[in-house]
Amino acid sequence: MIAASKYSARFTDGKTSRQRTVYLKIFRQGICIYEDQECLKLVARWPFELMKVNHDWNDKIGGSFEHKQNFGSILDCRSKKTFLRIQKSLKRFDQATYIFSTSNKSLLGLLAATIIFIVIGIPLFTKLMETTAIFVPKSLENHIGEQSIEAMSHEFRPCEDQEAKALLDKLVSELVKYQEDDDLQINIHLFRTKTANAFAVPGEHMAILSGFLAEAKSEQEIAGVLAHEMGHIAHRHSIKYLIQQMGTSFLLSISTGDGAGLAQITNSLSGLSYSRDKELEADRYAKKILEDSGIGTQGVIDFLSRLDGDTPELLKKMNDDFTLLSTHPKTQERLELLKIDNPPEVPKSILTKKEFERLKKACQPMKERKDSFPKKQETKKPSPEGEGLKI
Repeated sequence: MIAASKYSARFTDGKTSRQRTVYLKIFRQGICIYEDQECLKLVARWPFELMKVNHDWNDKIGGSFEHKQNFGSILDCRSKKTFLRIQKSLKRFDQATYIFSTSNKSLLGLLAATIIFIVIGIPLFTKLMETTAIFVPKSLENHIGEQSIEAMSHEFRPCEDQEAKALLDKLVSELVKYQEDDDLQINIHLFRTKTANAFAVPGEHMAILSGFLAEAKSEQEIAGVLAHEMGHIAHRHSIKYLIQQMGTSFLLSISTGDGAGLAQITNSLSGLSYSRDKELEADRYAKKILEDSGIGTQGVIDFLSRLDGDTPELLKKMNDDFTLLSTHPKTQERLELLKIDNPPEVPKSILTKKEFERLKKACQPMKERKDSFPKKQETKKPSPEGEGLKI
């Protein structure tokens, strides 16, 4: 009798945006990834030397690993035990998204030269790439956004809760009244998942993962995050990000329905991390409309503070000590920016208490049944094609 795997994860092969549940066997030199719990159908072999941390562990969203040679191939762990078991087997510099060493003077010299290039060269190139965004027509941007949302439905289960969507639209409609772009029309897309997130998608689309709604402690927290994402949309940050990461010719190929390119865009958007300047720009946008609307910024401040509390202390210290190397603003920097001089004594409410409670419980994922694992395959064994390192 073959023993069932003790470790499970979510796997994206990089060829499509589809994420699926897989089971792992961990060996001294690497891991084997299987389709079934009995570990008969081999999907891939990942040696530890070709793995690195993609996202550091966070108690709310888990952590993930990536394959160094297979772009977009991601192993997403929601179990801390599984994540730490794999992480400790990786090379030191692969165990976190960034680790700084001062033991080698030549490395320090190289780092200093790299920093000079980063400070001077990359910002100039980035600004140059950003200017090309003005040549991307809204019709193409909308097309990319629509296809990206469609592709996301293969990774996250869409939620057709019209009442919840109407409540989110109600919040957005109130916020839109206090911003400058009269033509801004936000399209909300709800997805059913435990993952807590919300992010802007090209073409005035916003993806809301229901785990975020469940985490919210007040409607002001939801409104604050919506206002921040509206800032990314109003400033077209997502299309600028895609141009910087992939180039204009790549984006234009999407207009023809390039499936491989679309999968790459979807993976990029779901794990998107904006630069410090863009995060602060979105925060300034959110601050203005939250202050003008009377909703206030305390909700988004509370949400960011709570999220920061779940970040590992090592990463917080690195971000504080090496601000120049970090692409993200420190949480404290964002909190200071979001504070307003005359906060409302009673923050304005758009929803009733009953409506907020309804929204908070919307689109929550069904609990998995204990007998929902794939049945044991009695005949087939791993095929020769699955024996290699290449997925």
